[in-house]
Amino acid sequence: MSAVVCGKPVSGSKKWVLRSQDKIVGNIRRSRLDNGFTMTHSSLKTSEDSHSSVIESGEVVNFVYVLKGELNLTFTGASGWHPMSEGAVYAFQTNDVQINRRIAKNIDTEALIIKVCRHRLENIMSDTGCIINVPEPGKTEVLFYLSPFSFMLCRKIIDCRYAGETGRLMQLAGATDLLTDNFKSCYNQSAGREESIVLEVINYIRNNLSEEHSLAKLAHMAGMSHTKLNRLFRIKMGLSVFEFIRQEKVHRAEHYLRTTDMTITEIAYCTGFCSSSHFSESFRREKGLSPKLYRKSV
Repeated sequence: MSAVVCGKPVSGSKKWVLRSQDKIVGNIRRSRLDNGFTMTHSSLKTSEDSHSSVIESGEVVNFVYVLKGELNLTFTGASGWHPMSEGAVYAFQTNDVQINRRIAKNIDTEALIIKVCRHRLENIMSDTGCIINVPEPGKTEVLFYLSPFSFMLCRKIIDCRYAGETGRLMQLAGATDLLTDNFKSCYNQSAGREESIVLEVINYIRNNLSEEHSLAKLAHMAGMSHTKLNRLFRIKMGLSVFEFIRQEKVHRAEHYLRTTDMTITEIAYCTGFCSSSHFSESFRREKGLSPKLYRKSV
């Protein structure tokens, strides 16, 4: 059973306390930093599934920094729900749409969302010389993964202790610094170019998870040898290509086990496992319990 978590405004600020069954389960703070530049910070943990929605006006590019846990988003024109995981930064663009958010029960989730209007983003790219490929409308992609420095900048923005105009200016400077640092590190430097290649492969794997992937095919798509691609994955992700694929399959299976009534066999097929027994074995190796027991536990 899903619980709609309602927001209660706190006097004198753009902050909402989230309640479920008269219990405080989190909060949302939204700040308009400048024309075409807003920031939303949310944290939530509830014993029931929660969902919420917001109407977004204008042509906006959304950068979602998932600091803790995971969440699922969908919006007008999108093809289904988009799962977003801890440690990743996602981007999607919207234009006068409704955005829906869903968080599974018992997951401690925290996210920072920076929304930039299209012309403001183009100004930032022009000023810094960083050109990023924003996903097409209706699509969501991982742009990069949080480095310790980026995580520190996120915390500095969220925990800004100043109020009024001073606080707004400091958060605006922090958000601009965060975006420009991410753009430069990922797209201007040599290491950034390699990271962008890894991210392209990651997005391809995630968008085609039910397919059978070969290292040779992925390396050909990336324009490098399979040895170099595997090495880059170990450097950037701490995993080999196939370890990453297995982890992503299990992560997607977790999502299906929590949010659908699909059978174990159906989930195995949708996540690209060759059989339900192979799926159960891989899931148990990653999570420490079988898919059936996992479903019962949540």
